[in-house]
Formats: sequence, C-alpha cells, structure tokens
Amino acid sequence: MHYVSFILINKRIISYILFAFVLQSACEDSPTAEDKNEEIIPEVMISLSRLKVATGDTAQITATVHIGDSTITGGERINWSVQDTTILAIADDGIINTKKEGNTVIRASFEEVYDEVIVEVFNFLGRVIMENQVDHAAVKISWLRNDNEIDYLPTDSLGYYVIPQLEDGEWIIRAEYPYYAWQSDTIVVTNGKPQHMLKTLFLTQQLAFEVILPKTEYSIYDTLWIEFKATNLTDKILLIRSFSYPIHQVGYAITENEEPFVIESTLSEGFVWGYTFLSAGVPATDHRVFQPGETIIEPFRNDFLDKMYIDLKELYELGAIQQGKMYQIYAGYIADRTYPWEYFTSLYAHITSKRKHLKLFNYSLYKKLTPFYITISYE
Repeated sequence: MHYVSFILINKRIISYILFAFVLQSACEDSPTAEDKNEEIIPEVMISLSRLKVATGDTAQITATVHIGDSTITGGERINWSVQDTTILAIADDGIINTKKEGNTVIRASFEEVYDEVIVEVFNFLGRVIMENQVDHAAVKISWLRNDNEIDYLPTDSLGYYVIPQLEDGEWIIRAEYPYYAWQSDTIVVTNGKPQHMLKTLFLTQQLAFEVILPKTEYSIYDTLWIEFKATNLTDKILLIRSFSYPIHQVGYAITENEEPFVIESTLSEGFVWGYTFLSAGVPATDHRVFQPGETIIEPFRNDFLDKMYIDLKELYELGAIQQGKMYQIYAGYIADRTYPWEYFTSLYAHITSKRKHLKLFNYSLYKKLTPFYITISYE
C-alpha cells in the first residue's frame, strides 16, 4: 500500500511537471506584443499623385519606401511599371520618356505593396525661355488669326503654357515680354489638335536697367532720388515708345521680400510702379532711341520738373517701411507702346478692366529687373 501510494503520488507530480513544461513552452512560442510590432508592412509613396507632361518631353518621379523607422528612396529594390507602354516608358531611375498623347498609370512596387500616379501626356504644351532669367513666368502668349488677337494667357514659372481649344485652321502663337524681343510660331489645327510639335520660343533681352544711388544706407528723413541707366543689349537700333506723347514715362518700385509696395500718396493695395513723366529732350518726342550697345543714363530731375524720388518719411509714417530692414529698388521705362500695355497698368486698371491677368503681368515685371539694395538705418 505504501509503495502504491508512492507511485500514485509521483505520477501526480510528474503530471504537474509535464503540464508546467507544456505551459511554459506554449508561452515561449506565443508572440509577445514586442514581437507583433516587428511585423511591419512596408509602405510605398510616389512623390506626386498626378503629372502632366508633353509628348516628346522627359520628366522624373521618385518613390520612397517606409519600413518602420527605415526609409528607402529609389534604387533597384523599387520596380517601376507602366499600364500603357505605348504612351510612355519609364526607366529604373524613374525617368519618363513620353511617346504619344494619352493618359496612363505608373506603378512603383516594393515586394507586395505599391503606389500609383496618373500621368497625362499631351501635345498641347508650349514653352518660352527668357534669356538671363530663372523665373519664366507671366510671358504673354497670344493666339492670333488674320493678325487679330483672339485670346491670351500667361506662362508658368518654368515657361510652360497650355494651348486652349482652337478652331481648325492656321494660328499664330506670339510670346511677348517687356524689354525682350518677341517671338512667334505658326501652327495648323486639325480636328482641334496642332499638327506638329510646338517649338520652344527663346526671348532675347533687349534692354537692361541698373539703378544708380549714391549710398546703400538711408534715414527715414531722406528723400531717395533715383537715377538709372538703360543699356541696349542688341546690335540694332532700338526705339522705346509709350502712349504718353509727347513725353514718355519711367517707373520705379520699392519692395521687401518680393512683395510690391505702393509709391504714391496712399498705400492702396497692389500698385507696383510709381509713375513719373520723363521729358525726352527738345524737341519733345514720344520715344527713346538707342544705338546698338548704347547706354543712356536717366537723371532723376531735369530743367522742367523733378522726377524720380521716394519719400521715405512718408512711407515710414504709413507703415510701409521699417527701420533696420533691407529693401529693393527697381526702375525702368513704362514702354506701353513698344511692349504689351498690360504690364504697365495701374491699380485702377486692375480693378476696372475686364482684361485677364493684368495684376499678374504688372507684378511680374519688377521681379525680372536687377534690384538695388538699401537699408533703412535706425535713428
């Protein structure tokens, strides 16, 4: 009896031991919360959700893979594919080469996950490049038929523009910007589409302006008298004309952080240029004539009237300028007869005119000139 009892007791102990061992093994094999967090699914992200590009042009997109705290950008581990290879092709580095007009989808894959971008390829995209400029925005693109302007629009910062829906027939596309020689292209539209690729139009600079000031630091009690010199950059005689017969105009602006200030008695919103009248000499004419390569200095005053000045005290009292800050001074001709008048309009014209883009054109103008930097000192 004692022997049997001992055996039974030991069987029970052994059972307990086996149960504890199985339980411990199960606990060791089951994933902990930390183990579960390690099972992270990668995420693929393309740099943009939609892309427009012209036929015959190239573009590049990038994709990033996020795996927890790790990031993979580009590289051989990302697989690029195109839904319709007749529209475009994409290389392993994300460079797109377009073939024909149409819409398709590009996919960036990593293992089992992916992201997609819609690409629109079209042949209605033109471009204008301005000499000596980084920003090619606000070039006036006009559509002409029988020498009549039908419509117009501005370029974007890269110089691109989209052709609107045009009637069938021959059209002239003209690109214009103040102080640059205009260029044009002729296209034939059939069934609403141009029959050849639009050529890139290069605008060469005709005039360059340089503001002349005696110093770079001014008090708010100073009156800032502005002179500037204008140089004909071409090898041809250049006529600069305005509608202000028998005198033509010059304009100037003071800005901070590329935001226009008003130069007039009140700081109503949005007027870039301060207008003054510039006598063209005796006898009075409505133009300036530049010989090839000639530089003309426009003084701030002459025998007839004071001209180009900025009353810093008035601007300070109106809250337009502050002591201790730097400002940019611009100057140039108001040549609204030689170049498109839309660039030289006043605030009143912006508000009252039904013409499009006047403010955009006007504001873009001074940004493409060379500024003179001044600082308003503390008193």
